[in-house]
Amino acid sequence: MKKNVIRIIFCLTIILCSITAYAAPRETYPRDFRGIKWGSHYIDNPGFREHSGSSYLDILRGYTRQNDRPFVRDVPLKHPPLYVFYRNQFLQVLMDVESGIPAERVLKVLESTFGKPDEPYPRNVWEWLPVSPNDVRVYLVYDDDNKRIIMANRTLYEEYLAYSQTTQRDF
Repeated sequence: MKKNVIRIIFCLTIILCSITAYAAPRETYPRDFRGIKWGSHYIDNPGFREHSGSSYLDILRGYTRQNDRPFVRDVPLKHPPLYVFYRNQFLQVLMDVESGIPAERVLKVLESTFGKPDEPYPRNVWEWLPVSPNDVRVYLVYDDDNKRIIMANRTLYEEYLAYSQTTQRDF
């Protein structure tokens, strides 16, 4: 499980490091995710359960919430969203789409929420770059079998990257 967390963080690191420009402001940026404000402390949000195997050196911790629905609008997820906290602050949410759902369907749902993606990467990654007070980025990463929606607070993520570089640890 630690290897999966490391792979997820590595993938997100590559994506976030490749960002070179900001998009125009939008009204559709995510102010929170299902009522959980970006950067908020997990203790301030009742109903979290630590997800076994999703913690790493007490820096990153993954949680699920009781009764959280495994859907993004009408797109079914393999399991409820995984809320990732960095130093107890809400950093990102990871959502794995159910197998067999076409990437185009997921893309349409995200476009109806956030508008057209800003950065269509050449290798099955779509990116929305809303400029907002909490600077949350939205990604759809997919291949033939797997589709993952990632929403991440860029400010906290950059803090996490700086920490990992100063400690010379590969998270």
